[in-house]
Amino acid sequence: MSINKKIIAVDIGGSNIRVAITNPDGKIFKKISFENDGNKDISIATEKILYNILNIKEKNNILGIGISSAGPIDPNTGTYNHSPNLSSWHGKSMKKTLEQVTNLPVFFGHDATLAALAEVTHGEFKNSENLIYITISTGIGGGIIANNKMITGKSGSIELGHMIVNPGGEKCNIGCVGCLEGCASGPAIVNITKKLYDNYSDEDALKKMTNLDKKNLTTKIIFDAEKMGSDLSRKIVQDTLKHISTGIINLLNIFDPEVIILGGGVINSLSSYWSELQNMSNKRALPGHRKTPIKITSLEEDVCLLGASVLVTKETT
Repeated sequence: MSINKKIIAVDIGGSNIRVAITNPDGKIFKKISFENDGNKDISIATEKILYNILNIKEKNNILGIGISSAGPIDPNTGTYNHSPNLSSWHGKSMKKTLEQVTNLPVFFGHDATLAALAEVTHGEFKNSENLIYITISTGIGGGIIANNKMITGKSGSIELGHMIVNPGGEKCNIGCVGCLEGCASGPAIVNITKKLYDNYSDEDALKKMTNLDKKNLTTKIIFDAEKMGSDLSRKIVQDTLKHISTGIINLLNIFDPEVIILGGGVINSLSSYWSELQNMSNKRALPGHRKTPIKITSLEEDVCLLGASVLVTKETT
């Protein structure tokens, strides 16, 4: 493989898409970000991605295109299968269009699985043979590296975010009752808070910060209000930590990883509660798993882009 070859990496989420030019060593030379709406047809996003790819392709010697996407998605065909945050994309794929227009090979992967791949290649725990990555943001997903192999299941897209952590609890956008995404994703946190909002005094710090209007709720305000003494926010934070730690414990006990790494917007907001989350997880895990590191990703927001880049390298060498 020529050292001058570059890779185009794409990260598709429910509300944003990013396109980057990288090299096989994990260096990102340029990033472009634009809005996405998963409720609109996939052709709209495909056109935007193509526009940015073609601009990059003209100036570089490109090895291939790697696409990290929210799922479920078939990595072989790029076809979406009831993706909760890309609801209008079900049964559709942009793979054929991208390959025909760019004349480049296009490789797809589930975003969290590729994030795990990025961690074992470029992260703080690189070269780990057993690692789990969990992303908690608009949705929740997870990727597993076990015995140095990506675990993808028969359809190529495992969904750790839909494991049940609170039986009978809130449901996610595709109807899984009590799943991790339905209880601890960004939208879930806001929705649960809205349901409890009227049960608390108007003097509660969160209600004051939102001017007594639940329409002003955001995850950031909810977490900020907890630090200001809000009883409502404290309940939400505690419940969120409990649900996330339950998911972590399940994964520790089932897969026995060397490390569990978390990323995403909600995790960034919970960083000040990290010791509490670790203690919750370690206290309830099996004794042999209580010292397993639980870390925030060192690759930050670039983890999925880097995973898409690694995928291209693996598939073309």
